[in-house]
Amino acid sequence: MKILIDARTLGQKPSGIGIYTARFARALLEERDISLCLVTDVCESAEMLSLAESGIPVLSYGRAIRKGPDLWRYFSFLRRVIREEKPDIFWEPNNLLPIRLKNPYGKYVVTLHDIFPITIPEQHGKIFCLYFRYGLWKTLRCCDALLYNSGTTQREILEHFPRLETKPQYVGYVITPPPEGEKTERKDYFLYVGNLEKRKGTDLLLEAYSLYRQKGGRSELLLAGKLRDTDVQSALERAQRETEGLRYLGYISDSERAQRYRECRCLVFPSRAEGFGMPLVEALDSGAGVIASRLPVFEELAGDKVRWFALDGGAEALCDAMLDPAPPAPEHWENPFTAEKLGPGLAAFFRGLNRKTLCLDGQALMEEVPAGIGTLAAETARCLIKSGRYDVSIRAFSRGRRPAQLEKLRHYGLDEGHIQLCKTLPRGIYLRIWHYLPLPWSLFFPGKADFNFFWNYDVPPGVKGKSLVYVHDMTCLRCPETMDAGVRKLLGQNLADTCRRADRILTLSQFSKNEIVELLGAAPEKIAVVPCGVDHSAFHPPEDPAALARLREKYGIRGDYFLYIGTLEPRKNIALLLKAYERLAVRRPDCPQLVLGGKKGWLCDSLLDTLESVPLRGKVVFTDYLPREEIPVLMGGALAFVFPSLYEGFGLPPAEAMACGAPVIVSDRASLPEVVGEAGLIVPVETEEPLCAAMQRLLDEPETRRELSRRSLERAKRYTWENAANCVLAACEELENAN
Repeated sequence: MKILIDARTLGQKPSGIGIYTARFARALLEERDISLCLVTDVCESAEMLSLAESGIPVLSYGRAIRKGPDLWRYFSFLRRVIREEKPDIFWEPNNLLPIRLKNPYGKYVVTLHDIFPITIPEQHGKIFCLYFRYGLWKTLRCCDALLYNSGTTQREILEHFPRLETKPQYVGYVITPPPEGEKTERKDYFLYVGNLEKRKGTDLLLEAYSLYRQKGGRSELLLAGKLRDTDVQSALERAQRETEGLRYLGYISDSERAQRYRECRCLVFPSRAEGFGMPLVEALDSGAGVIASRLPVFEELAGDKVRWFALDGGAEALCDAMLDPAPPAPEHWENPFTAEKLGPGLAAFFRGLNRKTLCLDGQALMEEVPAGIGTLAAETARCLIKSGRYDVSIRAFSRGRRPAQLEKLRHYGLDEGHIQLCKTLPRGIYLRIWHYLPLPWSLFFPGKADFNFFWNYDVPPGVKGKSLVYVHDMTCLRCPETMDAGVRKLLGQNLADTCRRADRILTLSQFSKNEIVELLGAAPEKIAVVPCGVDHSAFHPPEDPAALARLREKYGIRGDYFLYIGTLEPRKNIALLLKAYERLAVRRPDCPQLVLGGKKGWLCDSLLDTLESVPLRGKVVFTDYLPREEIPVLMGGALAFVFPSLYEGFGLPPAEAMACGAPVIVSDRASLPEVVGEAGLIVPVETEEPLCAAMQRLLDEPETRRELSRRSLERAKRYTWENAANCVLAACEELENAN
């Protein structure tokens, strides 16, 4: 994985952000699968030269940048470097990048250290505050993921920008290594480290130190850092003239800073606002006492290891803290911010980002009692998430949905940031209007996913990224009379557009693939076959004879039985099954009952009337809708499972029956021979005699039943939801490689 880092704050005299960048770059060097590249204005600082010597390529703009045109020319240079280097991750650690920038080769990550020009604008110039707001707006719109230097910073930013919760984010803190060098004897001076500016409380410190000297305090005060504020500069010059014991050291190196920590009496850190507070941690790590303003972020970092003073107490409160005996050296302090502790976490976050993103349409995942497409979607989604191959999220229209349906989306183990809901309108309305008013999907779900997955015959317009769609079968064209008129009309309007928009069409069998090629003219190479899976934890040979006995009593089943489970409709060829069974009942008056399980479908009334014919009266049991937990029990106890359907895209009931060890009889139509193979009896269904003969054969030949049962169990092993998910992943990888 290649990470390109904008290290422009590291090129000359690095301040806090520059040091943050350098330390994490050095930590990431320890990760063998990560290669780094730094881009900067100039390569002059000791830290930058050290990183270059360690083998990290450094791409330099060639001259120091300040403000104005130079900065914008540097940004153009940065764009060009991204195009040339093609990084998996472009990392901007400098809080914001005020240009429209995307990383077309991977992810764009930004570290947000603070938003002080928004939260405390009085500490900054008006022009800078406007520049910051504009730059932050650009950055947050363009970036793919966010890093924070503390949990406090994350909470503050999300309070102002709650929509950022949908982006991947990570609290990485700031690496603060243990100090180098030997311990030295403490000297009698206070130390301040950091930029000299109002936000850091430098003006407050100068005032407090003047009071401290007036009240008899004798310790010196040493200030180290860059002067960043003209008002503070004036206050410093005045204090140096009027107050003894005050020394300004200017910018100091890492080694000198570590030495000062080891020998100072105490670090004084009166900042009004901080994103992290590196000097505080460095001082504690050196064994120095610390006096600090009570900020939430400081409490997050140091707990009770610091002597606090209240900012609202002003210079008097800080002076009182300085007049007290020096804070004792912190006991039991263990630095949690070392490279060994923070580096692997950031590397893992980057690896996670480097995974391609896969967004699932949540429509089919919200069914309270999933069946058919809902079961396929739920099981496949769980396996895709479990595989870890892609960063999976769910997008769903929530308007018009019951709370229980929305709650289903949280059963897939995804955090809130990976579930994106749109309340604008119901999906059903969107589905019906996009043929006439092609509102883009990205209007409702902004942000590009590498792969977008749709379960049910439709790809909306304006999807950003590759699209995969399930086209389960061609019932709408081969057997249109068996479908609801509204659904048939909707598919007629949208199906051709769906297949054109989709980058890959998924279907359940080779038969269905051939149908799609023939009827829709789709290219065969665009279609991937993804066989259905069977939930083998539910569908397996019976283990509890008492459960079957209870169902026999419940439904009035006497002894052995033939079983059909599915919707009662003409396409399932129930009329032929009843004729075949009637013929068998005439030949063998003592033949087992026929159990029909499933809800009533289209034009089933005539079928139910047939049950009242004299040969069938009392011999056929109609259970109506079966609870899911009863289906495996009935399948496992059946003498044979009979499924003479005329048209199926796959035929899940025979696969589930095979998993239960039932011998199966299926028609020679559509996908059924493909699904059953040599594990069952495949019969022509032009007339009832072949089906009757197959049922009689299994009734009369126990040895054949046992052999088919063995074959069924073996055949069913290939139908797992893990295998279905692997086929989906293979289709995504083919698209990825082709791209």
